[in-house]
Amino acid sequence: MMGVVATPFRASDDAPVDPGGTGGSSGTGGAAGDSGVDDANTGGTGGSPLDGGGDAGSDAQGDSITKVADAQGQVNAITVYGASIYFTFANSTSGGIASAPTAGGAATIEYASPGGSADSIAVDGSAVYWLMFPASGANWNGDLRSKAYPGGTEVVLAANLPRPREVAIDESNVYWLEGESPDIRIMSIGKTGGAASTVVTGSLHALTFAYGYLFYGDSTYNGIVFRPPAMGAAEVIASPADPARIAVDDTHVYWLDLATNTVQRASRAGGSIPETLASTGVASGNMALDDAYVYWTSGSEISAVPKAGGTVVVIASLRPQSSSVVDDSWVYWGEADAVMKALKPNP
Repeated sequence: MMGVVATPFRASDDAPVDPGGTGGSSGTGGAAGDSGVDDANTGGTGGSPLDGGGDAGSDAQGDSITKVADAQGQVNAITVYGASIYFTFANSTSGGIASAPTAGGAATIEYASPGGSADSIAVDGSAVYWLMFPASGANWNGDLRSKAYPGGTEVVLAANLPRPREVAIDESNVYWLEGESPDIRIMSIGKTGGAASTVVTGSLHALTFAYGYLFYGDSTYNGIVFRPPAMGAAEVIASPADPARIAVDDTHVYWLDLATNTVQRASRAGGSIPETLASTGVASGNMALDDAYVYWTSGSEISAVPKAGGTVVVIASLRPQSSSVVDDSWVYWGEADAVMKALKPNP
């Protein structure tokens, strides 16, 4: 596997390419240093070494990393839909959900509860869905809630759930994990409410919904499986695997493997040996995909690697962050009190 490097960020119509470092001054008999490459982290090279040569160009952080909005507290989970970013937050007095334009601007608090904490979020064309927990120090039972937008009222879809986590949605239902091993369940409920039902029970982890199927880790199969939400047998995609997060595209399933601290993928058709795309360090957030890259958070870094493997791109480093998401041009993530973004790498 190739090494980790910082690479140039891609320009978009509404965001100029970062100019990089400035060129060094010319020395006696030496040419001036080159100007910086289009990279927020790399300065220009020094001038010709003849008789002293030019000074090396200076490094420049540049302006690719941009604040989208203040966040009212620590951002726990984040998602993007259309031209808006939605996120859960918690601070010393309250927790809830908020939204902000992806282009930047003031955040709108969609719902807040005194002393509470919110986590795990999903959004569709009409509503946002999230998990709401009581004040810190209470048990980790929580509620599944929804709120239509704009201007809707917060609704409790399912209350007092045992250790709920990882919300996913399809056209009609909301899914989540709850319980503790070995009795962890994938649950579902209609987006408009009703009775919750159990989809499957076992030692389960890492849930997502894509292409009409639920994808999740299942220790019974020692790997990643998928199944239709209704009645249907589970089919094994990759084994062994210990996924922390799962993402899916047309041809492959990708995951962060906790056993090996790597990014891996396997064919959705199953039966293939998992491919290791990159080492991750300690994975701490979710995964995201675009046509060219896999994105993940690990410690204080947000990184990307080509889907077929290759050089790892560091999008942002030394930044305490939560999960990350992408749209056509940007990578977004949450920090303490802010939602941030940076340009995606070149394909």
